Amino acid sequence: MTWHRELRLLQRDRRHGSLTLLERFVALCYRMQSAGASAEDFHRSVHQLVDAHPAMALFRNLASRFESLLTEGAPSQAFLAEAESFLQTLQHHVDRAAEIAAAFLPTGATVLTHSASSHVQRVLQKILQLDKRIRLFCTISEPGREGIQLARWAHSSGIPVVLLAESQVSVLAASVHLFLIGSDGVCLDGVIHKVGTALLAHYLWLEHRPVWVLSCSEKFLPEHWGEELVGTAPRLCRGALPQATPLYDCTPWEYLTVLITEQGFEEAPTVRERLSQRRSPV
Repeated sequence: MTWHRELRLLQRDRRHGSLTLLERFVALCYRMQSAGASAEDFHRSVHQLVDAHPAMALFRNLASRFESLLTEGAPSQAFLAEAESFLQTLQHHVDRAAEIAAAFLPTGATVLTHSASSHVQRVLQKILQLDKRIRLFCTISEPGREGIQLARWAHSSGIPVVLLAESQVSVLAASVHLFLIGSDGVCLDGVIHKVGTALLAHYLWLEHRPVWVLSCSEKFLPEHWGEELVGTAPRLCRGALPQATPLYDCTPWEYLTVLITEQGFEEAPTVRERLSQRRSPV
């Protein structure tokens, strides 16, 4: 398989989160370097991923770094080194945030999550290492149904888990202690994540349940939420029936209790102020 074909597969992927896709892109960068790809090829490829996954702040921020390298006239190997450095720092920050979240999650809590965030999965792995016991509610996460994958992993790992449709959350909300979600981006208007997150967060906010967001500084996107970020979801069914296509939504700051990053627990107003002081990436 050529690196061009692998890139197209990454562009079409609508089931994996931004961390997984970035890891695959960095692996692809090694293949590109071996195949003699030019600096322009590296620059073009990351921008194609930005176009394919507009809400994923990781690609947008990496694209900003590639833009600087291209302007400086850097050789192709500099793009590979930059991508690898970006990923290594990101992985360290993700692990640090997961450690913090796992340490503070109360033993015996019932935790609701939406979609199949790899960051949430890392928290669950840390919880297992700490020998904590929690109960997990996983939404199916339509469209895409990737929540089933996380629920199966949790079940096979020995975590008590219940799979449920998003529409069933209201019936079970009384037993939920907190809503734990990942993030594809953190923008000036709130947290960008799989469509349905904002509705669930709003409902749980009304029920006085805390909403915890896992993120890191590499996912900060100092711009406003807009239609260009909603992405395109997998089809709900085959055939010519017209179908809704949004893949992401933005949960407003007022529904969020705390963001957990490599810096620790951060209140929403503090994060928003930091974002407003940063220059917007490409």
